[in-house]
Amino acid sequence: RHIFSPQVLATTMVTHARNRVSMSALEYPWPGDTADTSESKLTMRVSDAGLKEDFTVFVDSGQTLKFGAEAKRFDLSDYLGADTVVFWNLHERPWYVALYGADKWRPWQPLLINAGVRAEYFTGGGYFRAFPRVSAKYFLREDLAVSAGYGLYYQYLSIPFPRDEMIAMLPATFFQQWIPASDKYPPVSAAHYVLGGEKWFSDDVQMSVEGYYKQMANLLETGSMLPGIGEEPGADDTVRFNVGSGWAAGGEVLLRRKGSWVGYSLAFTRRTFDSTSFYPIFDARHNFNLAWTARLGRGWNLNLQWLFRSGFPYTGPIGQFQYVGEFGGRMPGYYEPYYYWIPVSGRRGNYRLPPYHRLDVGVEKAFRLFGADWAFYFQVINAYAQKNVLWYEYRTDEHGRIVREPMSILPFPLPSFGIRGGF
Repeated sequence: RHIFSPQVLATTMVTHARNRVSMSALEYPWPGDTADTSESKLTMRVSDAGLKEDFTVFVDSGQTLKFGAEAKRFDLSDYLGADTVVFWNLHERPWYVALYGADKWRPWQPLLINAGVRAEYFTGGGYFRAFPRVSAKYFLREDLAVSAGYGLYYQYLSIPFPRDEMIAMLPATFFQQWIPASDKYPPVSAAHYVLGGEKWFSDDVQMSVEGYYKQMANLLETGSMLPGIGEEPGADDTVRFNVGSGWAAGGEVLLRRKGSWVGYSLAFTRRTFDSTSFYPIFDARHNFNLAWTARLGRGWNLNLQWLFRSGFPYTGPIGQFQYVGEFGGRMPGYYEPYYYWIPVSGRRGNYRLPPYHRLDVGVEKAFRLFGADWAFYFQVINAYAQKNVLWYEYRTDEHGRIVREPMSILPFPLPSFGIRGGF
Protein backbone atom coordinates (compact mmCIF):
# COMPACT_ATOMS: atom_id res chain seq x y z
CA ARG A 1 0.00 0.00 0.00
CA HIS A 2 1.40 3.37 -0.99
CA ILE A 3 0.12 6.88 -0.26
CA PHE A 4 1.11 9.19 -3.09
CA SER A 5 -0.63 12.14 -1.43
CA PRO A 6 -3.50 12.78 1.00
CA GLN A 7 -5.80 12.43 -2.03
CA VAL A 8 -4.31 9.37 -3.81
CA LEU A 9 -3.87 5.87 -2.39
CA ALA A 10 -2.60 2.80 -4.29
CA THR A 11 -2.80 -0.85 -3.22
CA THR A 12 -0.93 -3.68 -4.91
CA MET A 13 -1.87 -7.29 -4.19
CA VAL A 14 -0.13 -10.47 -5.33
CA THR A 15 -2.03 -13.72 -4.72
CA HIS A 16 -1.51 -17.42 -5.12
CA ALA A 17 -3.76 -20.31 -4.17
CA ARG A 18 -3.77 -24.05 -4.82
CA ASN A 19 -6.21 -26.82 -4.05
CA ARG A 20 -5.17 -30.40 -4.83
CA VAL A 21 -6.99 -33.69 -4.23
CA SER A 22 -5.64 -37.08 -5.23
CA MET A 23 -6.65 -40.66 -4.60
CA SER A 24 -5.53 -44.05 -5.90
CA ALA A 25 -6.77 -47.57 -5.31
CA LEU A 26 -5.58 -51.08 -6.14
CA GLU A 27 -8.00 -53.91 -6.84
CA TYR A 28 -6.51 -57.38 -6.39
CA PRO A 29 -7.93 -60.46 -8.16
CA TRP A 30 -9.67 -63.23 -6.26
CA PRO A 31 -7.55 -66.30 -5.41
CA GLY A 32 -7.27 -68.47 -8.49
CA ASP A 33 -8.38 -65.66 -10.80
CA THR A 34 -6.02 -65.04 -13.72
CA ALA A 35 -6.89 -61.32 -13.94
CA ASP A 36 -4.14 -58.80 -13.22
CA THR A 37 -4.18 -56.29 -10.40
CA SER A 38 -5.98 -53.12 -11.56
CA GLU A 39 -5.25 -49.57 -10.44
CA SER A 40 -7.56 -46.58 -10.40
CA LYS A 41 -6.26 -43.04 -10.00
CA LEU A 42 -7.98 -39.69 -9.47
CA THR A 43 -6.16 -36.35 -9.43
CA MET A 44 -7.81 -32.92 -9.33
CA ARG A 45 -5.92 -29.65 -9.05
CA VAL A 46 -7.00 -26.01 -9.18
CA SER A 47 -4.45 -23.24 -8.74
CA ASP A 48 -4.18 -19.58 -9.65
CA ALA A 49 -1.66 -16.75 -9.49
CA GLY A 50 -2.86 -13.17 -9.65
CA LEU A 51 -1.88 -9.52 -9.61
CA LYS A 52 -4.28 -6.72 -8.63
CA GLU A 53 -3.73 -2.95 -8.59
CA ASP A 54 -6.23 -0.57 -6.97
CA PHE A 55 -6.24 3.24 -6.95
CA THR A 56 -8.41 5.42 -4.71
CA VAL A 57 -8.70 9.16 -5.38
CA PHE A 58 -10.39 11.36 -2.76
CA VAL A 59 -11.63 14.19 -4.98
CA ASP A 60 -13.34 16.04 -2.14
CA SER A 61 -15.57 15.32 0.85
CA GLY A 62 -18.44 14.38 -1.46
CA GLN A 63 -16.71 12.29 -4.12
CA THR A 64 -14.33 9.30 -4.18
CA LEU A 65 -13.06 7.59 -7.32
CA LYS A 66 -11.83 3.99 -7.43
CA PHE A 67 -10.34 2.18 -10.41
CA GLY A 68 -7.93 -0.63 -11.08
CA ALA A 69 -6.95 -3.76 -12.97
CA GLU A 70 -6.67 -7.45 -12.17
CA ALA A 71 -5.10 -10.44 -13.93
CA LYS A 72 -5.14 -14.15 -12.99
CA ARG A 73 -3.65 -17.25 -14.53
CA PHE A 74 -5.51 -20.48 -13.72
CA ASP A 75 -4.11 -23.99 -13.87
CA LEU A 76 -6.77 -26.72 -13.90
CA SER A 77 -5.89 -30.38 -14.13
CA ASP A 78 -8.28 -33.35 -13.84
CA TYR A 79 -7.40 -36.98 -14.42
CA LEU A 80 -9.45 -40.10 -13.78
CA GLY A 81 -8.42 -43.47 -15.11
CA ALA A 82 -8.64 -47.20 -14.43
CA ASP A 83 -5.81 -49.19 -16.02
CA THR A 84 -5.98 -48.44 -19.75
CA VAL A 85 -9.40 -46.72 -19.61
CA VAL A 86 -9.17 -42.93 -19.20
CA PHE A 87 -12.38 -41.13 -18.25
CA TRP A 88 -10.83 -37.66 -17.90
CA ASN A 89 -7.52 -36.19 -18.88
CA LEU A 90 -8.05 -32.46 -18.87
CA HIS A 91 -5.43 -29.75 -18.47
CA GLU A 92 -6.29 -26.11 -19.10
CA ARG A 93 -4.55 -22.82 -18.30
CA PRO A 94 -6.98 -19.98 -18.99
CA TRP A 95 -6.34 -16.30 -18.24
CA TYR A 96 -8.74 -13.87 -16.55
CA VAL A 97 -8.26 -10.10 -17.00
CA ALA A 98 -10.45 -7.29 -15.63
CA LEU A 99 -10.61 -3.49 -15.65
CA TYR A 100 -12.98 -1.62 -13.34
CA GLY A 101 -13.91 1.83 -12.12
CA ALA A 102 -16.39 3.28 -9.64
CA ASP A 103 -17.52 6.70 -8.47
CA LYS A 104 -18.89 7.23 -4.98
CA TRP A 105 -20.62 10.58 -5.25
CA ARG A 106 -22.89 12.71 -3.05
CA PRO A 107 -24.55 15.16 -5.48
CA TRP A 108 -26.41 16.71 -2.56
CA GLN A 109 -26.49 15.97 1.13
CA PRO A 110 -29.41 13.44 1.34
CA LEU A 111 -28.30 11.33 -1.68
CA LEU A 112 -25.31 9.01 -1.96
CA ILE A 113 -24.63 7.24 -5.30
CA ASN A 114 -22.11 4.50 -5.97
CA ALA A 115 -21.90 3.63 -9.67
CA GLY A 116 -19.31 1.64 -11.57
CA VAL A 117 -18.54 -0.53 -14.54
CA ARG A 118 -16.41 -3.66 -14.86
CA ALA A 119 -14.98 -5.25 -18.00
CA GLU A 120 -13.75 -8.87 -17.96
CA TYR A 121 -12.07 -11.17 -20.45
CA PHE A 122 -11.68 -14.92 -20.01
CA THR A 123 -9.59 -16.80 -22.53
CA GLY A 124 -11.52 -20.06 -22.07
CA GLY A 125 -14.10 -19.65 -24.81
CA GLY A 126 -12.91 -16.08 -25.48
CA TYR A 127 -15.62 -14.42 -23.37
CA PHE A 128 -15.66 -10.63 -23.01
CA ARG A 129 -18.19 -9.08 -20.65
CA ALA A 130 -18.77 -5.44 -19.64
CA PHE A 131 -21.49 -4.72 -17.11
CA PRO A 132 -22.66 -2.04 -14.65
CA ARG A 133 -23.07 -2.02 -10.90
CA VAL A 134 -24.98 0.79 -9.23
CA SER A 135 -26.43 1.52 -5.80
CA ALA A 136 -28.00 4.56 -4.20
CA LYS A 137 -28.87 5.56 -0.63
CA TYR A 138 -31.24 8.38 0.23
CA PHE A 139 -31.42 9.83 3.76
CA LEU A 140 -34.99 10.76 4.64
CA ARG A 141 -33.65 11.98 7.96
CA GLU A 142 -30.29 11.83 9.67
CA ASP A 143 -31.31 8.55 11.32
CA LEU A 144 -33.37 7.01 8.49
CA ALA A 145 -32.29 5.98 4.98
CA VAL A 146 -33.57 3.90 2.06
CA SER A 147 -31.35 2.20 -0.52
CA ALA A 148 -31.51 0.32 -3.82
CA GLY A 149 -28.95 -1.49 -5.92
CA TYR A 150 -28.37 -3.50 -9.08
CA GLY A 151 -25.42 -5.56 -10.22
CA LEU A 152 -24.55 -8.10 -12.89
CA TYR A 153 -21.96 -10.76 -12.04
CA TYR A 154 -20.19 -13.54 -13.94
CA GLN A 155 -18.38 -16.63 -12.67
CA TYR A 156 -15.92 -18.32 -15.02
CA LEU A 157 -15.17 -21.35 -12.84
CA SER A 158 -18.05 -23.36 -11.40
CA ILE A 159 -18.79 -26.71 -9.80
CA PRO A 160 -21.73 -28.54 -11.42
CA PHE A 161 -24.68 -29.07 -9.10
CA PRO A 162 -24.96 -32.83 -8.37
CA ARG A 163 -28.28 -34.44 -9.20
CA ASP A 164 -27.60 -36.99 -6.47
CA GLU A 165 -28.31 -35.04 -3.28
CA MET A 166 -26.15 -37.32 -1.15
CA ILE A 167 -23.07 -36.11 -3.02
CA ALA A 168 -23.68 -32.52 -1.95
CA MET A 169 -24.03 -33.54 1.71
CA LEU A 170 -21.00 -35.80 2.07
CA PRO A 171 -17.25 -35.08 2.00
CA ALA A 172 -17.33 -36.47 -1.54
CA THR A 173 -17.78 -32.85 -2.70
CA PHE A 174 -13.99 -32.56 -2.43
CA PHE A 175 -13.83 -34.70 -5.57
CA GLN A 176 -16.08 -32.56 -7.73
CA GLN A 177 -14.73 -30.96 -10.86
CA TRP A 178 -14.18 -27.24 -11.32
CA ILE A 179 -15.45 -26.53 -14.83
CA PRO A 180 -14.08 -23.46 -16.66
CA ALA A 181 -16.21 -21.54 -19.11
CA SER A 182 -15.72 -22.78 -22.65
CA ASP A 183 -17.31 -22.82 -26.09
CA LYS A 184 -19.82 -25.39 -24.81
CA TYR A 185 -20.46 -23.93 -21.35
CA PRO A 186 -20.92 -20.13 -21.07
CA PRO A 187 -19.97 -18.47 -17.75
CA VAL A 188 -22.51 -18.59 -14.95
CA SER A 189 -24.27 -15.24 -14.63
CA ALA A 190 -26.38 -13.63 -11.92
CA ALA A 191 -28.32 -10.36 -11.90
CA HIS A 192 -28.87 -8.93 -8.39
CA TYR A 193 -31.64 -6.52 -7.38
CA VAL A 194 -31.68 -5.12 -3.83
CA LEU A 195 -34.03 -2.75 -2.00
CA GLY A 196 -33.64 -1.84 1.67
CA GLY A 197 -33.72 0.62 4.51
CA GLU A 198 -31.72 1.51 7.64
CA LYS A 199 -32.72 3.09 10.93
CA TRP A 200 -30.29 4.35 13.61
CA PHE A 201 -31.81 4.46 17.08
CA SER A 202 -28.52 5.59 18.63
CA ASP A 203 -24.79 5.40 17.90
CA ASP A 204 -24.79 1.80 19.15
CA VAL A 205 -28.18 0.50 17.94
CA GLN A 206 -29.01 0.04 14.25
CA MET A 207 -31.71 -1.83 12.34
CA SER A 208 -31.65 -2.74 8.64
CA VAL A 209 -34.31 -4.25 6.39
CA GLU A 210 -33.51 -5.59 2.93
CA GLY A 211 -35.25 -7.44 0.13
CA TYR A 212 -33.45 -9.07 -2.78
CA TYR A 213 -33.99 -10.96 -6.00
CA LYS A 214 -31.33 -12.81 -8.00
CA GLN A 215 -31.74 -14.32 -11.47
CA MET A 216 -29.15 -16.96 -12.47
CA ALA A 217 -28.32 -18.47 -15.86
CA ASN A 218 -25.95 -21.09 -17.31
CA LEU A 219 -25.94 -23.23 -14.18
CA LEU A 220 -24.47 -26.71 -14.59
CA GLU A 221 -25.81 -30.02 -13.29
CA THR A 222 -24.18 -33.43 -13.33
CA GLY A 223 -25.80 -36.83 -12.86
CA SER A 224 -22.96 -38.25 -10.75
CA MET A 225 -20.13 -37.19 -8.49
CA LEU A 226 -17.59 -38.11 -11.16
CA PRO A 227 -19.02 -37.20 -14.58
CA GLY A 228 -18.06 -39.72 -17.22
CA ILE A 229 -18.38 -42.81 -15.02
CA GLY A 230 -20.79 -45.22 -16.67
CA GLU A 231 -20.45 -43.50 -20.03
CA GLU A 232 -18.54 -44.77 -23.02
CA PRO A 233 -14.83 -43.84 -22.71
CA GLY A 234 -14.02 -40.89 -24.89
CA ALA A 235 -17.64 -39.74 -25.14
CA ASP A 236 -18.21 -36.06 -25.82
CA ASP A 237 -18.48 -34.29 -22.47
CA THR A 238 -21.64 -32.49 -23.59
CA VAL A 239 -23.51 -35.53 -22.26
CA ARG A 240 -22.10 -34.99 -18.80
CA PHE A 241 -23.66 -31.66 -17.88
CA ASN A 242 -27.10 -30.17 -18.13
CA VAL A 243 -27.36 -26.38 -18.45
CA GLY A 244 -30.13 -24.74 -16.44
CA SER A 245 -31.29 -21.59 -14.70
CA GLY A 246 -32.41 -20.50 -11.26
CA TRP A 247 -33.54 -17.68 -9.05
CA ALA A 248 -33.37 -16.65 -5.41
CA ALA A 249 -35.48 -14.13 -3.52
CA GLY A 250 -36.14 -13.13 0.04
CA GLY A 251 -36.01 -10.57 2.79
CA GLU A 252 -33.79 -9.95 5.82
CA VAL A 253 -34.15 -8.02 9.07
CA LEU A 254 -31.15 -7.31 11.32
CA LEU A 255 -31.06 -5.48 14.65
CA ARG A 256 -27.54 -4.80 15.91
CA ARG A 257 -26.16 -3.36 19.14
CA LYS A 258 -22.36 -3.22 19.42
CA GLY A 259 -21.17 -6.85 19.30
CA SER A 260 -24.68 -8.37 19.67
CA TRP A 261 -27.41 -8.82 17.08
CA VAL A 262 -30.62 -10.60 16.22
CA GLY A 263 -31.53 -11.40 12.63
CA TYR A 264 -34.22 -13.15 10.62
CA SER A 265 -34.47 -13.95 6.92
CA LEU A 266 -37.17 -15.43 4.72
CA ALA A 267 -35.52 -16.98 1.66
CA PHE A 268 -36.60 -18.87 -1.46
CA THR A 269 -34.48 -20.41 -4.19
CA ARG A 270 -35.48 -22.47 -7.20
CA ARG A 271 -33.58 -24.20 -10.02
CA THR A 272 -34.69 -25.57 -13.37
CA PHE A 273 -32.98 -28.33 -15.37
CA ASP A 274 -34.50 -30.22 -18.30
CA SER A 275 -37.78 -28.29 -17.90
CA THR A 276 -38.11 -29.55 -14.31
CA SER A 277 -38.19 -26.96 -11.51
CA PHE A 278 -37.40 -27.87 -7.92
CA TYR A 279 -36.19 -26.50 -4.60
CA PRO A 280 -32.48 -27.41 -4.27
CA ILE A 281 -31.10 -28.88 -1.08
CA PHE A 282 -29.83 -25.52 0.22
CA ASP A 283 -33.26 -23.86 0.09
CA ALA A 284 -33.62 -22.70 3.73
CA ARG A 285 -36.97 -21.01 4.11
CA HIS A 286 -36.58 -19.50 7.60
CA ASN A 287 -33.31 -18.45 9.26
CA PHE A 288 -32.99 -16.99 12.74
CA ASN A 289 -29.68 -15.90 14.27
CA LEU A 290 -29.15 -14.56 17.77
CA ALA A 291 -25.70 -13.44 18.98
CA TRP A 292 -24.92 -11.90 22.36
CA THR A 293 -21.62 -10.66 23.77
CA ALA A 294 -21.24 -9.94 27.47
CA ARG A 295 -18.21 -8.09 28.80
CA LEU A 296 -17.17 -9.70 32.07
CA GLY A 297 -14.38 -7.27 32.93
CA ARG A 298 -10.57 -7.49 32.97
CA GLY A 299 -10.52 -8.32 29.26
CA TRP A 300 -12.88 -11.32 29.52
CA ASN A 301 -15.86 -11.69 27.15
CA LEU A 302 -18.64 -14.27 26.96
CA ASN A 303 -20.04 -15.00 23.47
CA LEU A 304 -23.29 -16.86 22.80
CA GLN A 305 -24.77 -17.59 19.38
CA TRP A 306 -27.95 -19.52 18.67
CA LEU A 307 -28.87 -20.60 15.15
CA PHE A 308 -32.22 -21.84 13.88
CA ARG A 309 -32.94 -22.83 10.28
CA SER A 310 -35.93 -24.57 8.75
CA GLY A 311 -35.20 -27.93 7.19
CA PHE A 312 -33.59 -28.34 3.79
CA PRO A 313 -35.62 -30.08 1.07
CA TYR A 314 -34.68 -33.56 -0.07
CA THR A 315 -36.01 -36.18 -2.47
CA GLY A 316 -37.72 -39.01 -0.60
CA PRO A 317 -39.17 -42.33 -1.75
CA ILE A 318 -42.84 -42.69 -2.65
CA GLY A 319 -42.75 -46.45 -3.17
CA GLN A 320 -40.54 -49.43 -3.94
CA PHE A 321 -40.22 -52.37 -6.31
CA GLN A 322 -38.71 -55.80 -5.94
CA TYR A 323 -35.64 -56.78 -7.94
CA VAL A 324 -35.28 -60.52 -8.55
CA GLY A 325 -32.08 -62.17 -9.77
CA GLU A 326 -30.17 -65.41 -9.49
CA PHE A 327 -26.65 -66.57 -8.92
CA GLY A 328 -24.89 -69.90 -9.45
CA GLY A 329 -24.82 -72.47 -6.67
CA ARG A 330 -22.28 -75.13 -5.80
CA MET A 331 -23.65 -77.64 -8.32
CA PRO A 332 -23.24 -77.10 -12.09
CA GLY A 333 -26.44 -75.85 -13.70
CA TYR A 334 -27.99 -74.99 -10.34
CA TYR A 335 -29.02 -71.39 -9.66
CA GLU A 336 -30.37 -69.84 -6.50
CA PRO A 337 -32.78 -66.89 -6.71
CA TYR A 338 -32.36 -63.78 -4.64
CA TYR A 339 -34.25 -60.53 -4.40
CA TYR A 340 -34.15 -57.14 -2.73
CA TRP A 341 -36.30 -54.03 -2.64
CA ILE A 342 -35.37 -50.81 -4.46
CA PRO A 343 -37.03 -47.52 -3.41
CA VAL A 344 -38.71 -45.31 -6.02
CA SER A 345 -37.95 -41.61 -5.55
CA GLY A 346 -40.66 -39.00 -5.82
CA ARG A 347 -40.46 -35.48 -7.18
CA ARG A 348 -37.19 -33.64 -6.49
CA GLY A 349 -37.31 -31.74 -3.21
CA ASN A 350 -40.68 -33.24 -2.26
CA TYR A 351 -39.80 -33.59 1.46
CA ARG A 352 -38.01 -31.48 4.05
CA LEU A 353 -35.64 -32.40 6.85
CA PRO A 354 -36.43 -31.35 10.45
CA PRO A 355 -35.36 -27.84 11.52
CA TYR A 356 -31.68 -27.32 12.32
CA HIS A 357 -30.62 -25.52 15.49
CA ARG A 358 -27.62 -25.33 17.80
CA LEU A 359 -26.00 -23.17 20.47
CA ASP A 360 -22.34 -22.09 20.33
CA VAL A 361 -20.69 -20.82 23.52
CA GLY A 362 -17.30 -19.16 23.76
CA VAL A 363 -15.12 -17.16 26.12
CA GLU A 364 -12.13 -15.00 25.25
CA LYS A 365 -9.46 -13.09 27.13
CA ALA A 366 -7.82 -10.05 25.57
CA PHE A 367 -4.23 -9.12 26.41
CA ARG A 368 -1.26 -7.23 24.97
CA LEU A 369 2.01 -8.87 24.01
CA PHE A 370 5.01 -7.35 22.22
CA GLY A 371 3.05 -4.15 21.65
CA ALA A 372 0.18 -5.95 19.84
CA ASP A 373 -3.39 -6.82 20.79
CA TRP A 374 -4.05 -10.54 21.29
CA ALA A 375 -6.95 -12.69 22.46
CA PHE A 376 -7.10 -16.25 23.73
CA TYR A 377 -10.43 -17.95 23.03
CA PHE A 378 -12.19 -21.19 23.90
CA GLN A 379 -15.36 -22.20 22.05
CA VAL A 380 -17.85 -25.06 22.14
CA ILE A 381 -19.96 -25.68 19.04
CA ASN A 382 -23.36 -27.34 19.58
CA ALA A 383 -23.19 -26.91 23.33
CA TYR A 384 -26.43 -28.80 24.06
CA ALA A 385 -25.55 -31.73 21.73
CA GLN A 386 -28.45 -31.32 19.32
CA LYS A 387 -28.71 -34.26 16.90
CA ASN A 388 -29.46 -32.35 13.71
CA VAL A 389 -30.43 -34.58 10.79
CA LEU A 390 -28.07 -34.31 7.82
CA TRP A 391 -29.86 -36.92 5.71
CA TYR A 392 -32.10 -39.98 5.99
CA GLU A 393 -30.91 -43.49 5.28
CA TYR A 394 -33.62 -45.68 3.75
CA ARG A 395 -33.64 -49.46 3.90
CA THR A 396 -36.16 -52.29 3.68
CA ASP A 397 -36.77 -54.50 6.73
CA GLU A 398 -37.50 -58.23 6.73
CA HIS A 399 -41.21 -57.53 6.15
CA GLY A 400 -40.58 -55.48 3.01
CA ARG A 401 -41.35 -52.17 4.67
CA ILE A 402 -39.31 -49.01 4.08
CA VAL A 403 -37.51 -47.95 7.25
CA ARG A 404 -36.10 -44.44 7.60
CA GLU A 405 -33.06 -43.85 9.82
CA PRO A 406 -31.84 -40.29 10.55
CA MET A 407 -28.12 -39.60 10.15
CA SER A 408 -26.67 -36.72 12.18
CA ILE A 409 -23.54 -34.62 11.92
CA LEU A 410 -21.69 -33.45 15.03
CA PRO A 411 -24.30 -34.86 17.48
CA PHE A 412 -21.99 -33.86 20.34
CA PRO A 413 -20.33 -30.66 21.65
CA LEU A 414 -17.19 -29.82 19.67
CA PRO A 415 -14.57 -27.77 21.58
CA SER A 416 -11.86 -25.63 20.01
CA PHE A 417 -9.35 -23.08 21.26
CA GLY A 418 -6.74 -20.75 19.87
CA ILE A 419 -5.00 -17.40 19.92
CA ARG A 420 -5.49 -14.57 17.47
CA GLY A 421 -3.74 -11.25 17.24
CA GLY A 422 -3.39 -8.15 15.12
CA PHE A 423 -0.64 -5.60 14.65
